[in-house]
Amino acid sequence: MASQNAAPHAEYSRRLEARQELVAQLDRASESVSYVRIALAILSVAAIWLGNYWWLLPAVLFIVAVIYHSRVRQARASADRAAAHYRAGIARIEDRWSGQGNPGTRFDDPHHVYAADLDLFGPGNLFELLSIARTRMGENALASWLVAPAPVATVLERQQSVGELRERVDLREDLAVLGENAGVGVQPEELSDLGGSLRDSVKARIPEAVELAACELAAWGFPPRPRDSRTGVAPLNANALAIDVYENGRPSSEEACRIGDARVLARSRM
Repeated sequence: MASQNAAPHAEYSRRLEARQELVAQLDRASESVSYVRIALAILSVAAIWLGNYWWLLPAVLFIVAVIYHSRVRQARASADRAAAHYRAGIARIEDRWSGQGNPGTRFDDPHHVYAADLDLFGPGNLFELLSIARTRMGENALASWLVAPAPVATVLERQQSVGELRERVDLREDLAVLGENAGVGVQPEELSDLGGSLRDSVKARIPEAVELAACELAAWGFPPRPRDSRTGVAPLNANALAIDVYENGRPSSEEACRIGDARVLARSRM
């Protein structure tokens, strides 16, 4: 095992050292830009106090320095996340990973047939060792793989994917760095609602919401009344409000991924 881990450990250590050096360089650059911003701000104030229009030059330079400083900080944050990625990888190689990751306790089911026996969830258990997910959807996917058996073909496909990713260290670093921002609250239920139907719990509250809206309108002096066809006012487009009509016109999941929903795209082009 030690010989198998030697090459990954050396590569991760080399990359960690490089990312830490980059963080230090960007820290020095950020500090220098801060001093430049202070100097430009002082020059701008002095020029304005002297009544000289030359204050525009340091003011413009100050704005440029602010933009550049923001980019330096973003680069520093990315380098720091990359360093954290390699530190976590080295910790797993050296068997120091326990207590440093997500234990997945929300997936722990005391009634599951083998989860407790195999120590799938909880501090120091398998989920914490395996999970580098940045979103709840990723965590849900990993947990579902652990708690349910998969067909042999599916297992082989996953092993092939692992083999393909094993040598693509740069790609895994990019995913870790970019994925860090996705960890802030991507909820699979809400994401599904974005392109899908309303959940049953939401549908069940529609009559209550309509009733509350009617009460509010009545309190403002505009009580809703049934539409009278004799007034000549065109009726509302019932199809636009009927959820069944909307659902029946939805493209399949495969078509939605490839071409989207033409009804929505048509409105977006207007």
